This record gives sequence, C-alpha cells and structure tokens, in this order.
Amino acid sequence: MRFLAPAPVMVPVLGLSHGIPDCGRAFSVVRKVLTQCHQSLNADTPAAPSQSLSDRHLAEQPYEAYAMRKAESFPKPLHVFLILTLGCVHPTAAKVFKLGLLCPFQNEYDFSARTSASAVSLAIEAINNNTELNLNGQIYLTVTARDTECSNKQALGHAVDLWYNESVDAFLGPPCSSACRAVAEIASVYSIPMISWVATDANLNDRQRYSTLSRTLGPFNKIATFLLEILLQYNWRRVVIISSNHHILYHDAAEAIVGVFTEDNITIAYHNRYGRYPSNKYIIKTLKKASLVGRIILLINPKEDRRRFILAAFDLGMCDGEFVFYTLDMLPDQNITNSDQIWKGSDERDDDARKAFESVFHVTLAALTNTEVTSFRDEVGRRNTMPPWNFHPTSEEQGDKYSPFLHDAVLLYALALSAVIKSGGDATDGATVVSNMRGRVFSGVSGKVVLDDNGDREPDFWITDMDPKTGAFVKVAEVINYDLGVREFRKDIRQPQWPNGKVGHANAPPDTPSCGFNGELCEFDSVWAFIVAAAVFVLVVAAFVVSLVMYSRNKFETSLLIQTWRIDPEDVEFVQSNMSSNNRQATGRQVSDSLNSGIFASMCSLNKSVRSMMSNSASMQQFFTNIGYYRGAMVAIKKIQKDHIQLSRIVLLEFNAASLQLLSHPCTDALFLKALTNSNLNVFVGASITLPGISLYWQYCIKGSLLDLLNNDSIRLDDTFKVSFMTDIAKGMVYLHRSHIVSHGRLKSSNCLVDSRWMIKVTDYGLPTLLSGQLDDVSDEDMVHRKMLWTAPEILRENVTLLRGSQPGDVYSFAIICYEILTRKEPYSFDNMTPRDMINRIRTGESTPFRPTLPEETDASKEMVKLTRLCWDEEPDRRPTFINIKAALVKMTGGEINILDSIIKMVEKYSINLEEIVGERTLQIVEEKKRTDLLLYKILPMVAEQLKAGLVVTPENFRQSSIYFSDIVGFTTISADSTPMQIVDFLNDLYTCFDDVLAHHDVYKVETVGDAYMVVSGVPLRNGTKHVTEIANCSLDLLSIVTGFTIRHRPHIKLQLRIGVHTGAVVTGVVGLMMPRYCLFGDTVTTAAKMESTGKPLRIHISKASYQGLRDANGGYETMKRGEMNLTNAGTQTTYWLYGKKGFDKPLPIFNRRKYRGYPAVWLRLVYCSGIDFGTETIAGVYYRPLELESVEGQSRTVGIL
Repeated sequence: MRFLAPAPVMVPVLGLSHGIPDCGRAFSVVRKVLTQCHQSLNADTPAAPSQSLSDRHLAEQPYEAYAMRKAESFPKPLHVFLILTLGCVHPTAAKVFKLGLLCPFQNEYDFSARTSASAVSLAIEAINNNTELNLNGQIYLTVTARDTECSNKQALGHAVDLWYNESVDAFLGPPCSSACRAVAEIASVYSIPMISWVATDANLNDRQRYSTLSRTLGPFNKIATFLLEILLQYNWRRVVIISSNHHILYHDAAEAIVGVFTEDNITIAYHNRYGRYPSNKYIIKTLKKASLVGRIILLINPKEDRRRFILAAFDLGMCDGEFVFYTLDMLPDQNITNSDQIWKGSDERDDDARKAFESVFHVTLAALTNTEVTSFRDEVGRRNTMPPWNFHPTSEEQGDKYSPFLHDAVLLYALALSAVIKSGGDATDGATVVSNMRGRVFSGVSGKVVLDDNGDREPDFWITDMDPKTGAFVKVAEVINYDLGVREFRKDIRQPQWPNGKVGHANAPPDTPSCGFNGELCEFDSVWAFIVAAAVFVLVVAAFVVSLVMYSRNKFETSLLIQTWRIDPEDVEFVQSNMSSNNRQATGRQVSDSLNSGIFASMCSLNKSVRSMMSNSASMQQFFTNIGYYRGAMVAIKKIQKDHIQLSRIVLLEFNAASLQLLSHPCTDALFLKALTNSNLNVFVGASITLPGISLYWQYCIKGSLLDLLNNDSIRLDDTFKVSFMTDIAKGMVYLHRSHIVSHGRLKSSNCLVDSRWMIKVTDYGLPTLLSGQLDDVSDEDMVHRKMLWTAPEILRENVTLLRGSQPGDVYSFAIICYEILTRKEPYSFDNMTPRDMINRIRTGESTPFRPTLPEETDASKEMVKLTRLCWDEEPDRRPTFINIKAALVKMTGGEINILDSIIKMVEKYSINLEEIVGERTLQIVEEKKRTDLLLYKILPMVAEQLKAGLVVTPENFRQSSIYFSDIVGFTTISADSTPMQIVDFLNDLYTCFDDVLAHHDVYKVETVGDAYMVVSGVPLRNGTKHVTEIANCSLDLLSIVTGFTIRHRPHIKLQLRIGVHTGAVVTGVVGLMMPRYCLFGDTVTTAAKMESTGKPLRIHISKASYQGLRDANGGYETMKRGEMNLTNAGTQTTYWLYGKKGFDKPLPIFNRRKYRGYPAVWLRLVYCSGIDFGTETIAGVYYRPLELESVEGQSRTVGIL
C-alpha cells in the first residue's frame, strides 16, 4: 500500500480504465495517446505475451516509464499535456492497494490468464469508479500478474517476489490446488489475504494451516457432502468410484469425496484411479471389477472419458436398470441443461449413447446461464487482447467459465477492505481483512456469493437427468443457498427417471442385490456347520442346552417361513364405511394426520353439532376408520400402497417383532426369546398382502385417538388425566425401546389410542422396511410438512425419511405430545407461519431452538412443563430416557394415579348438564320439523298430513273457487334475445315479487310453468264467497307490480302481463308417487286458461261468473263490458275487463279502448269527474270527449276520453 504524491504521477496501465470520474475527459485523451505510444513501440516490445507480462508486472513503473520514454519523442506540449493529465487521476488522500495475480498463462488450462485476466481489470474499474465501495476514493486498486505455470516452485518464487519487491497487499490465486497450497502457507505466515477463484482441493479447508485463504468457487468437499445427501436419501451406503488421476480438478474432487464418504461410513467398495488416455480394454476391465462389488457408480472424469466409460458399460449390459451412474462436473458449460451435448459424440454411436445415458445422473455446480454472465464473458474475451494484457486472440471468443469467479474474488477483497476502513480498522492487517471476508454474503457476476465461516463459498448444485422422450438432460433437483446457514434442497423439481423405467424417488434401485453380490444374503442355515462341529466337543450336559437352542432357533425360523402373522383377506368381514370418499377428502387437519401417520381417523374435523349427535353411538366413534371383523374380534385396517414388496428376511423379522412384541433377553443368544404383551401397546393382529394394496390389521380402540380426545371441547381433563396419559405413553415406550423394534419413529398423538378403560395404547410401531417406499397419497405440501412437526430436529436434518427413527427422537416426539396434552393445541400453533416455515426453522437449529410456546401460567403443574422442556432439548444426548420419564411422572403423583375417581367426577358433571342438553336438542328438532312441514305444506297443502301418515289422498270436489291465469306477453321474443341464465334470473325476480304479493291474500299458488302463473282461491281451504274478491284483489296487485318491474338485462323493455280469471267448481287430487303434485281438474280450469289466452296485454279479463261474483260482493270494483266471446267448453258468453276498485291507489297501466271508429281512445283512469259536465272542451291544452261508462254498482260515471 502506498500514498500517491501530489506531484504528477504516471497512472498504471490498469488505472487508465479505473480513473476518478472527475478526470473522465482527460482519460479519454490520455488513453488515445498511450495507445499510440503502445502501437509505436510494438517493435520494441517482446513478442511473447507470457514473457512481457511476467517481466513488466502490469503495474505502475514499468509501463509508465515505457510510456514516458516514448512520450519524450513527442512534441513538448503533448508531453506536458500527458503528465498534467495523468496527474489528475488520483486524489492526494487515495490509498493504493496492489493485488498480486498468480495464475498460469498457458492455454492448456481452463483457467489461464489468456482467457480470464481481464476479469480483474473489469472488477478494478467497477470498484475504483464506485464511490460507495471505494469510500469516495480512499481505496484504489492495481494489479501485478505472474505466470505460475501451475507449478509449486514457480508459484512460491513469484509469491515471495511479489510480496518482498512489489509490496502487494493481497494474492489472487493460484487457481491450481497444489500451487495454491504452497502459496497459502506463506500467506498464512505473513498474514497476507489470499483469494483463489478455482482451487477446490479439500485439504485447503484446514484453516489452522491456511489461515488467510478464501475461495469464491466452492471446494470439492461441498460437492462431496451434496453427494452424501443423495446417497442417504435413497438409503445407499455402498458405492464404486472411478476417477481421472491426470486431470487436477477431477483428482481433487475424487479425493474430497473419498474423505467425506469414509468419515460418514459410506462403503467405497472399489476405487479406480486411472491415468491419461485409458484404453478400451482397460475401461472394460475396470467396469467388470466394479460390477462385482457395487451398483452405484460415481464417474469423476472429464467429458471425453465419461462417454467412453458409459458406452463400455452399455456394451457390458450395465445400463439395463440394475446400475446407476452419477457423473460429476465442477462447473458446467452454459448448455448443460435442456441439452443433449452431454452424451453426443463423433463416433457414430449416438443412438447407443442416448440409451446408455438413461442410466446417468449428472451432478454439477449450478451453471451460470443468465445474459449478464454471457455479456461479461464476451467483454473479458475482448479485453484480453487489449492493453495491458495484449494476449493474442484464441479460439475462445469469450472469457473462460471461471472468469466470473475471478471477478468476484476482487470484489470480495474490496468489500472486506471497505468494511475494515469503515470500522476504523487497520487495512494493512491481513488477518483483519480476512476476518471480514468470512460469513459475507454479496451479489457478484457469478450470482449470489455466500461464504461460510472458513471463507469458502457455499455453492449451489444441480442434478440433471435425461428425459427419455427428448434425449435432453433436464434439471430434477437443486440446492440453493439463500444466506449463511439458509439452504434449500429442492428434490422434486422433476421426478427422476430410473434406468429400470420406473419414476420417482421411491423407486430407486438398491445399492446391493437382494441376495448380495455372492448370494450370501439368501442363506438361512449357515449356523448348521458350527452346530454339528460344536456338538462333537460339548459335554453331555451342554448337549441339552445346545439342543434347546436348536429347537428354539428352528421354531423361530419356521415361524418366519410359515408367516403366522399373515391373514387371508377372505377371513376378514369388512364393515361398510359410514362416509363417502368425497366427504373423507373434505375433512380437516386431524383426519388427514391420522389416516396417513397412524391407523385411526379423528372426529374433530366434524362440526360440533354432528359430533354431538354421533357421540352416543359406539359404532360411529371412529367415523372414518376402515374396520372389520377377524375371528369375531373388531380390527382397524390400515391400507398401504406399494408398487412391489419383497418379503426379505428383514421384513419377515419386522412382522414377527410386531406381532409377537419380542423382548430382548440377556440370554438371547444362548437360551430363548420370550413373547410378552404390554397393556400400553396396541396389538398388531396381522397383515394381508395382495398387491398393489397391503392391509395391516390392528386391535380396534373404540374411543379413538388421543388427538380426538384433546380436540373434543366437551371433555375436560384435569391434571390427573394428563399425568395418566403421559405415564401410559411412557410405559408403552419403555417396553418398545427394550424390544427388538428398538424405536417407534412415528410417535404422535394420532398414534396414541384410547381404549374403553381410558388407557393409552401406542400403535403404528415397527415395520420400517415395509413402510418405506409406499406411495403417499398426500399431495398437499402443508399436510406433508404438518406430519413432520413431531419429528426430532436431528432426523429432519438428514433430509431422508427415517421411518425407524431413534430413541432420542421418540423422546422429542413425546415432548410434543405432552405439549398437546398440556395446552390442548396443535403443535406449533402459530397462525402467521406455514408448516413448511416451521419445519425449516426446526431443521436449521437456531441459537434459541424453535419450539412451541409453553407459558408458565398454564394450569398444568410446573413439573410437567419442566419435563416437557427437557424432552425436546436440541441435543439428543441431553434428553431423558423413557425410564427416567416414567419415574419422574410417578414421582409427580406420589406413586399412585387414581384415574377412576376422575372419571366418576367427570361423569357426574356431565349428568348435571345432560337434561339441559337434551332439552335444547329437542327444541331444535321441533323447530326444524316445523320448518320442514311448512315447506311441505307449500308444495302439497294440507294433504301433506295424509301423505305423511301413509294414507291414500282421495280426490275432493270444491263447488266454489276462482282461478287466476297469467302469461308474459312477448316472452318468446325476450327469450330469443337472452341467455338461459338471464331468463332464469328474470323469472326468478318476477315470481319472487309475485310470491310476495300472494302472501297478503287468501290464495294458493298452484304452479308456474315457464312464463305461465296459476293461482286459485277457495282451494284447498274453503273461504265461502271471498274467493272471487281475493283473486280480483290479487290480480290488481300483480298488475300494479308489473307497471314498475324492470328486467335487469333488458331495462328498456316494458313488461306486459295478460291476466284471465274465471269462477266455478273444480276437483283436486294428488298425482304421482316419486314426485307427487297437487293438481286441479275441471272446466273451470280450462275456461280460466281461455280467459287469459283471449285477453289483452295489461288487462284483467274476467268471465261473466266472476263479474257477477264481484257485483254481488259490492266491493266497489270497476269493470267494463268487453262483449261476446266464444269459449270452447261454455259456448258464447259475455266477458268483462276489470280495471280498478274504489280506494285502490296503487299505480295501474293505461287501458285502451276503441269505442268510436277512427278515434283512438285511451282510457285515463286518473280522475273521477263526478259532478262535472265535460261536454266538449279543452283542459290544459288537451282535447277531451265525454264518455259515459257503467260501474259495477250500475251507476253512470262521466270520464274523459282523449
């Protein structure tokens, strides 16, 4: 680091593109002049770029002196101009920090200076021109480069020279791991910050030895850890590794993977390290050896070798589905995804290669595929041929794929330097600068850069797999780092296509053949030779013991083979489910949990009214449980869906362990295994295997699960109940942990059942091998994560489904159940968080572990709260065992739990409120019956009582009744211009208004058919002679309603109603059985319909019988004679118009009448002109003509005719 003097100073070559913005114009001129200088000096400059760059350092003095010497030959004014212009570049207070770039210049490496050096220039330009980053000019970066040739010797020599003679402040590189190790040790001794953008050797992780090293490309131990996650996901613990020993990157990768796998007890059955250009014979020999000891093969070699190995495997028949190949690239080209370039070649075997690569999964760092990176690499390629680098153009038009990481190495140094200066630290103290690099997160050209506590980048990874339809490799999984410690493994971007044609994670092939590589796993009687040989040497007394052991062993093996647990489905009498599948799918959280994690479904998703109605029926307690009868006993049935099942010895042992609940004895190997039962474990009855379905049968508990009980608000639980439930679970788990089953793995409240004596029974234990790989029918992501809320953090971090679980994991699950018992809430009941967020927080492991909130002021005793917190401790070793838990619970109760007294008290409380509850339910039923009867009476009047009683409804004759018919004029036209929904809405609006009117009159609506509306009065309830006036009043009201009615979708159309009324006798009866209807029969119905059809719009057309009825009623009804009409059934009759009624003040439409030929007469029912003689006169400018009409009272009225 140097301070720039105020005198004119020559700018370094890189400084020409990193100038202070205020001197921008000067730079443009100076740059042109210096370019001319450079061009004029080409004859003097050494020809080889590698020599020139190593000799003249690319820093300040050499190039400045070079330019000054040639500038002296220029005219004097231009020489002065150059010096003055250059003098304005650096402000007086700027600090220059020099970077030493150590990398090979030869083009044989993917990361040579020829293809990446100008990335440093671009980074320095950006930093020196960013006032926020360079702290307003306090930081100014330059660079000096040296050619290391990827040699330890060269790298060490140049590093010492740069530090001692050039006083560099930090090293960039070397990218070669071996050279990087040598330089990193020196940098560590002298506390010089060092950032490598490629070196990926896992040995460089040792920060005791390489204390000042950081890396912007993730080291190989990171990708090894990722491969380990993949293996554990599919329960693979045996692999074969074939790696290239010649190519440095693949050699380092292989060594890192071997180290990580060995540390995690992954068996490396065979590791072949081959040299340059392996022959086809050597490849075939290597693959044959690999096939004898492994099924999962990792190929860690370059592309040109990779294709040869896969084609050789294809020729050997290793791509038929039994073997899986994983290939590895540290950093892929941009065309790695949605491309067939991985398998295509030039040897005319592309068809074979496409088939062979269906067995291959390709693992890489996430490719840099965005346009910003492409533009950056284009710029790097262009600038590499320009000063100060002046490399000759290569076949690569772009910068190499590692150049973005070199750019971000410079950016990382600048960010750390800026942070040190801002905090007032010493920028020359390398240790301080390095400490500010570690744990840093920033955005660079290579994407989001997340550095761990060692200063190494946390890389993103991809897994790609071939799409058999297109032949292109597509992304199936990826790892994304969002922040330090925040990482997501997205496994289900696309389901993997396995070489055996199967799809999905559950169908991954095993890492070992079913009978082993030598058939050793299929031998069941291997102990016979030892037994026969031992029998010769044992004493007579020992012979009896040996015989007893043999008998026990034989009996046990026989029980395995005869499969005593197996149940014939024909022996099970299945009980019809009480609920349809659709209803089952509509249930809530608790039902889904129980159905998928245990056996029994929860009733708590039912609404309280339904639940209370069902609670008295024992058969309805487990409302969604599949149940049946086996040998007279009721059993609960759990269905498992699997593509296939192999009844291996392990599965048979698991079935026997579940059915017999075998307890390990101290003398197991010498004496016998004793079958015991435990009152706190639910009994496994057996299983039936009929693919694709497997049915497991368990003892049926009528009171459901603990989850049901806790969600039933009507049941109050005191501390006695709570401690009793916890103690029962602990007792069952103590027994389970001592047995061959070892651990539960799926313990949760839905798997704790309540029997008829209020005792808890743990269920759904064992059978981890059988249950693994089942086809989970849960597609809801929230449901999948909700099922994991009982799972211990250490198991969640495995990122694989461990159905066997662990004993500390069971204790953690027990703690979550205790929380449910104490609070009667679901686990982690945070309204503002999704189950996925909760699982991520649990898995991450925060400084204060994320757990459910358990307030101290809970009703439960402090001892139970304290025990719960001990059981969910983050460290598994600090959790108590179930033996200790059981002892603590017994101590809380003083050694005795009297749950019977609590049950008696609870029953007494229930009996007090029982009468009130029954009374409330009875009132609800009565009210509901009234509403039902009312609806029925509207449909089938009073004859409904006869129908309800099962009686035959006899026809009835009504001598006096009046019938109303109406029709909408122009309904066909309106329908033609409307959609069906608009017609429905229109008629609904209209008939709703009509029904409201009918409610105010003694009438009965018979039916509506389309636009026809039929009403009767005097039927079914007789009302004397009132029927005609009721129909007349109703008709006037309906006609009035129509005048103000607006059709919603046709507001401009005026609705017109045509009404007909007739009075006479009818016969009524109920017609039909499936949908009985109340119908009217007789000539009166026909005549009323005829009156409507022969009427006119907005008129009430009444028959003579109706006219006489209105006149006799003397109700002030106003009518007008229409004339003679020919009625089909009644011959010719005089009919009338009903146009009003005294005192009826609701609006009515205008009546039309033509009395005088040639004069259009409009009847204005606006004013009665009683006592006024109109004559022929003009009123308010309107000409009137007098007209005398007869009212129903027979008196003459004079009204105006327009």
